Amino acid sequence: NDKFVQLRLSLDADMKKYGMIEKDDLKKLWRRLDYNGNNIVSLAEIDKMVVELVNAGQWPAWLNNKPALMRAYKKTTLRDGNGDSWVQKHEFSALLLNIFWF
Repeated sequence: NDKFVQLRLSLDADMKKYGMIEKDDLKKLWRRLDYNGNNIVSLAEIDKMVVELVNAGQWPAWLNNKPALMRAYKKTTLRDGNGDSWVQKHEFSALLLNIFWF
């Protein structure tokens, strides 16, 4: 009954509900985010996607939080990634987790 474990399980359930776990859903989401196909995305592109998904009712409104999105982006690029200013495809799962976590 560890609180952290319960929180993580709850987070996983929410991510699954919003299409952030299944491989096919992740591929669709990445294609939507990386619409020009260059395999890297900027903070502006991430913000645009979050706003669109929230406005469409596909994601909860609380995810559209600019300071939290910036923290998620920085953690993904600086800690989970290679330190550049872009989120690459192999960092995408970490980004989604960080968006929910922050």
